[in-house]
Amino acid sequence: MSEETAASPARDERVAIEHAIDRLAERFPTVDRARVEQIVDEELHRLDGGRVRDFIPVLVEHEAKERLRSEAVPLPLEQVMDGGAARRAETGGREDTRWSVSVAASTPACCRGTPAAAGSAPEAFCGRGREP
Repeated sequence: MSEETAASPARDERVAIEHAIDRLAERFPTVDRARVEQIVDEELHRLDGGRVRDFIPVLVEHEAKERLRSEAVPLPLEQVMDGGAARRAETGGREDTRWSVSVAASTPACCRGTPAAAGSAPEAFCGRGREP
């Protein structure tokens, strides 16, 4: 195995961690980015001994998000629920698709077209997306 091939998983993990930092900093704008980076770094080091590294970025982001929720100062409701006016202003009046949620994309394939996907209570299907 070449040195470049061996470095690729480590590089991919670092890129995924950087993306997680970006997402968390955007999601928690009242927390300083340096603090977000510190929390992510701490969570990453907690998993240093893990042999299977494929899910490390996901686990790190999840744990960091939980910690940030307890530290973040809630934004005033008018900043959160401004009808998207601030986002539209940033994009020159165009709808910013980064903020759109697609039910089809967020519903597991096995549940699309089921009563759960059509808007019934979330308890209508199990955690794996299959009806009970």
